[in-house]
Amino acid sequence: MADEETTEVPAVPAFTYQAPAVWKLTGAAGSKNLDLLVTFCVTVGLSVEPIEPGAYRVWGAIRAVQKAVDWVKHHNPAGPLSLDFEQPPDRPKLKFEVTPRRAPPRVAVIHGNEESERMVARAIDAGLTVWCVGIGRFKVTGQTRDHVAWMQALFAVDRGRALQIMNLTDAEAAAEDSDAPPLAVNVVLPPRVTTSDITRDRAGDITQIRQLERDA
Repeated sequence: MADEETTEVPAVPAFTYQAPAVWKLTGAAGSKNLDLLVTFCVTVGLSVEPIEPGAYRVWGAIRAVQKAVDWVKHHNPAGPLSLDFEQPPDRPKLKFEVTPRRAPPRVAVIHGNEESERMVARAIDAGLTVWCVGIGRFKVTGQTRDHVAWMQALFAVDRGRALQIMNLTDAEAAAEDSDAPPLAVNVVLPPRVTTSDITRDRAGDITQIRQLERDA
């Protein structure tokens, strides 16, 4: 008996794609464990930016992300702390940013162990960019106004005191963030006339020259 003919329709392969992985780190805003993990992410080379109090966007090499996951597993910190894929909101959000015409001029360096994680986390909260540039050493760059906000949050002081800490005046702080090119000074000198008094010997050779300059 001959086998019955079958007509199997091959399954249509599902359309898949892979978007860049961006992670969301959340915890209790200002807590030591969250600050420690934010600083650890920066230390292993991940980029971190604030989303809202207690939430950060993290991206970079997957191996570095895995190190952050391992850090959580190893320390098993108490309190809410999670690191998971960031999901888009139900309603799209639009955010505008203005890029300065020149690189931010102000740079700060954090170096040390005691409470450095709080300094790093508050710098990121203020919108500054932080890189790890050594063991317990971090470079902080950004607009001067963001540095001032960082000092205010870090030391719980008003703007005036933050400017004193940075040894700045309001005018100097505003000038550092200005997109205007530096002032150019055009110096116009009056025309000059140079006269030479030449002395020669009997053979006609020059023995002395005296020059005098004066305004025309």
